[in-house]
Amino acid sequence: TPPAKNNLPTLGSGLAMSKGYYRGSPLGELSGWTLSLWFEAKSDEKGDLFGIVRNENKGEAYRLTYENGSISFGDPKQKNRPWKLMVQGVEKEKWNHLVISYAQATGPAIYLNTKKMAQGGRGQMGYATKFDHYHFGAAVVGKGKYGDYFDGKIDDFELHNRPFDEEEIASLHQGTAFPGSLLAFNDFENVNHRELAYFNSAKPDDDYLEAGRKLYIQNCTACHSKDGVTPPINPLARSFTKHKMENGGDPFNMFKTLTYGFRNMMPSVQLNPTDRYKVIHYLREKIIKEKAPELYVKFDQSATYIMPKSPDTAGDEAQRVEELARLGYLRDYGKALISPVVGNAKSNNALTIDLGNETTISYELGTMRTIGAWTGGFLDFSGTLHHRLRAAGLPNARFE
Repeated sequence: TPPAKNNLPTLGSGLAMSKGYYRGSPLGELSGWTLSLWFEAKSDEKGDLFGIVRNENKGEAYRLTYENGSISFGDPKQKNRPWKLMVQGVEKEKWNHLVISYAQATGPAIYLNTKKMAQGGRGQMGYATKFDHYHFGAAVVGKGKYGDYFDGKIDDFELHNRPFDEEEIASLHQGTAFPGSLLAFNDFENVNHRELAYFNSAKPDDDYLEAGRKLYIQNCTACHSKDGVTPPINPLARSFTKHKMENGGDPFNMFKTLTYGFRNMMPSVQLNPTDRYKVIHYLREKIIKEKAPELYVKFDQSATYIMPKSPDTAGDEAQRVEELARLGYLRDYGKALISPVVGNAKSNNALTIDLGNETTISYELGTMRTIGAWTGGFLDFSGTLHHRLRAAGLPNARFE
């Protein structure tokens, strides 16, 4: 949680970047998508907020870079047509909301704090984008090599499986959830929402709710009334028993309200995530449910199944997949496989053999002519049915 400034809590909290980076879980290929994140730059130094790696060995990636009050997004190492979109006027030491929305017909569009700032062109990112290797906080400059570390904080990353319109992007800025299209979420606070957001009313934990009451008295009664029922001290503050929660009355949306604030309400980042949920469940169970049940938003445990996982869990899964992907497959197909092969080594009917030590050779099966040999793993199955429930790709040779 960031320190207070001028005795006032700052907005949210995030993944503080200092010569480090975070890698997301592989998600496969998307023909249309929307990426949303919040960031705060600490200095004017050049640093990458986000990158979608195309070729790690050559350091080729779609890079989202901050430098001296500006943002750029593009593919500077593309051989034929390198391109870059620029956004000026990014304020330092302030939380900014950035969205990139991509559609095949129009290319990538960049929004800063809900305002459209740049529009790319059709075909700049190809037919679809592979989110098998994406990361935050640094640029990939070669195999296992990183540079251009971002000096600041990144928070609330979301990736959706379709392009968003301007109205939806404005809603993202307000914290609106779009669970139907959400593929990945990271709040970078290492919060296990799936465990903390659900409170079993049938078996209430009175000590837990009492802890929430004490935290509420200590942190919330400068504006709200102590019992949550009588008119609040601050006339702009919400009455929990009279007014609907406009930013959402379920535990997760209430967590966002406490974390980032909403309208006239300041964020409560002096509370750690666990304590924020204690306050939330106290308000829901002891004030709203008992005193104004018509305003109580039901929240079944099944709702937690689609909620964000802890980044620790996601990180473990990403590492597991990366280790397997480094071998070239997510299932063990043995030392040899007959299949079509595409890429720089091509055949409709190839015999590909794993020689060990991450060395592979592939033959045209009919003539036994060598079509390619390479190091770095077996065939790349990331765009095929070997790895995905729906896919139209073929095994890809790792031959450069």
